[in-house]
Amino acid sequence: MKLEGTTLDIYQVTDELGRGGMGAVYRAVQLSVDRPVAFKILSSEFAENEKFQKRFALEAKAMARMNHPNIVQLYDFGESGGIIWMAQEWVPGHTVEHVLESEGAMEPEEAAAMVAQACEGLGYAHGQGVVHRDVKPANMMQGKDGNIKVMDFGLAHASHWEEPSLQSDEGARFATTEYAGPEIWDMEREPDHRVDIFALGVLLFEALTG
Repeated sequence: MKLEGTTLDIYQVTDELGRGGMGAVYRAVQLSVDRPVAFKILSSEFAENEKFQKRFALEAKAMARMNHPNIVQLYDFGESGGIIWMAQEWVPGHTVEHVLESEGAMEPEEAAAMVAQACEGLGYAHGQGVVHRDVKPANMMQGKDGNIKVMDFGLAHASHWEEPSLQSDEGARFATTEYAGPEIWDMEREPDHRVDIFALGVLLFEALTG
């Protein structure tokens, strides 16, 4: 599905930024206020599956509850022409994954500052009852100003969700193996905020060693 050059609702899609397990992210412009946004869509192969629709909507609900400088902000959520989408804050910069791949190991002070900011964002999320469950360098943006923002809550669990079938959804446990705490794979219990702390420890080790 190619969306470049199309208009969905009040958003003009310009170019594709990347693809993940459930969808793709594009750069777009909110026409009403000429604001750049990151425009995330649910892939067509999942868009007709009710469970994936609900999970995408729950990601939007989780993000809508949060307002923190170290978490990417949700602007809008909707459906247009059979395409389910969310418009998020556009962060000029690169993923931490890109930074580590291109620059190698960080200096200790830089690595500590990065993880400290991620801790601020995730600590806030945990206070809102949201566990990310897929913390990794690809899910963090480093802005040109050096600010770190956690993004992609597609596998998150929130204690306030009223969908029991999704709270312990095995399909939501496809975390990235290298960063996943052992509790992720234990289907007898629900992973809590400690899996995010575990993943941050792995990320810090990677940042320090390359």
